[in-house]
Amino acid sequence: MKENNRFLLGLFWECSNWRLLLVVLAVFTWCLGVGWAIWSYAAAEVEPPGFDPFSYFAKAFYFWEAVGQRKLFNPFNLPPSSRPPGTVVMSYPFGMTSSFQSYYFRSIFLPILLLLTAAYIAGADGRKTPYGLLFTLAFALAGMPALYQFQANETLPAIGFWGLEDNFFAGIAGIAIASTTRSVRTTSKAWAVVGASSAALSFLIKPTGLMVMGLVAITWGMFIAGRIEWNPVRLVREPEVRRFALWGTVLGLMMYCIALAAAFSSAYFSPENMSYASSALAVLRKDFATSIQLNVLLEVLRLSFGYVVLSGLAIALITATIIRGGGRAAAVCASLCLVAGCWFWILQADLVQIRYFLPFGVMAFLILVPQLLYLLQRGPAFVRVISVILLLLPTAMVSVLLFLPHPPLVMQRSLGVNLSSAVYREEVQQSEAFLSILRHRQAKAAAVYLLDLSPPVRNFAAVLVYETFLDKSLPRINILLSWDWQRPSVFRLKDLSNTHYVAFKPIRDVAAREAILQSVDIATYATETQLMLAWFSQLTSKEGVSVIADVGFRLLEITNQALFDGALQKLRRAYNWREVFLVANPEP
Repeated sequence: MKENNRFLLGLFWECSNWRLLLVVLAVFTWCLGVGWAIWSYAAAEVEPPGFDPFSYFAKAFYFWEAVGQRKLFNPFNLPPSSRPPGTVVMSYPFGMTSSFQSYYFRSIFLPILLLLTAAYIAGADGRKTPYGLLFTLAFALAGMPALYQFQANETLPAIGFWGLEDNFFAGIAGIAIASTTRSVRTTSKAWAVVGASSAALSFLIKPTGLMVMGLVAITWGMFIAGRIEWNPVRLVREPEVRRFALWGTVLGLMMYCIALAAAFSSAYFSPENMSYASSALAVLRKDFATSIQLNVLLEVLRLSFGYVVLSGLAIALITATIIRGGGRAAAVCASLCLVAGCWFWILQADLVQIRYFLPFGVMAFLILVPQLLYLLQRGPAFVRVISVILLLLPTAMVSVLLFLPHPPLVMQRSLGVNLSSAVYREEVQQSEAFLSILRHRQAKAAAVYLLDLSPPVRNFAAVLVYETFLDKSLPRINILLSWDWQRPSVFRLKDLSNTHYVAFKPIRDVAAREAILQSVDIATYATETQLMLAWFSQLTSKEGVSVIADVGFRLLEITNQALFDGALQKLRRAYNWREVFLVANPEP
């Protein structure tokens, strides 16, 4: 009760501090403005959720459908069981609707609010807090390029797009680690509860929340050890710290056990899902992995954290290593977050999938916020002014771009952001027209093969999946790909032969297309994909196909099965294929 009273009194003092109120008013005004701007982009979007975002949409749909039945149910077992129910907190927290614009808005804006809050939690320390500098760091974190990447397109490079849960996951992980460090610093049980519950929630959003839970627990222990200066005897001499450490440990274990029991006793962590995830990562590393190159590494870092946040993280890590006591504990914990994140990102996934690393980098930064404040406070005035300007500049520039009717592409590229919306309006119209054709023909089902997942093709597929999910009167669409994350990625001619339609982004440059077609040695999956795109780009009615849509993507209909099958076999004989292709496509 005594600690809780101190917690409430501390919050009351912070809220009654007029300097803090001015800073909070500025932050609140910025959030309102940026939120309104982001909503204007999301409200204009016409591309529905597809693939990963659609799986989150479907989870929310079945969740709220089960709630409406007013019966007890296990949310982990609802389809798709590979998506835990914590994702609903971001996607559709207030009920289900066919509108996806608000879902897109939350996927961008909620992480920004969470990271602003996490930075405040990590650095606030009552009367001693330099709130101006603290919110400078908070704005720097909330201005990371990864937070401002909207619709995927071919013009602007990005590491993600709206509808994904990665940034939200990073925000929850940030709240967990910031609350944990503050709880030890202030001996607050309330912040310990927030830290442990947020860590458990992260596991209900993504399986990698297990790593977040582990890192939060380690940070708790390391900070407790730093608090007693690594001398266990002090736990005997200081009963308040001992009781706090014991209470927090028991509380954390209870929350962790509840989350783990719920997950491991359900389909979420079933052997089937774990086997699927393991196979998917193996296929990702084998067929889609990017070789580790310095220029690629620097580019994905620029598109995710931005160089300002990365520089602050590096400087704070060095400073914390030098500072004795709590500083070194912070350095160790931040380093563990970075190492764990790099292991999962580079060794278990792929270099370009840095969104998997984002939560761990955010956690490391938040652990080191007090060290950054220490540096900013004690540095010369001119250094402090320059540092504040550099920290705020990217966020300020992104904020300005959000309010421009047509943000310059050169500025978006330089900042690493992607403020695109409704880029593929014509593609959406063509996709809906295709569904109308199928309805007019009274087709019961249709198989559509996607040769690639370029943004226009992804848009086309998203419309098919989303519309047929909501409208059961539409034909059942079976989407086929050259990969299924369980077998080696290869174009299977039998699947192509059994399909009704083929969608792809055509290679329109004749010279480029001919150069690909003339190379007879197909040594990798990437070259195999390029060959298929080039080959399908030059098909005509002579090969038994007709073009029914040709905008950003091309949609072919198989009109003469015999001619098309003959063309496929001729293609098979014309090239030297990989062994895996020959196994998947034996001689007829």
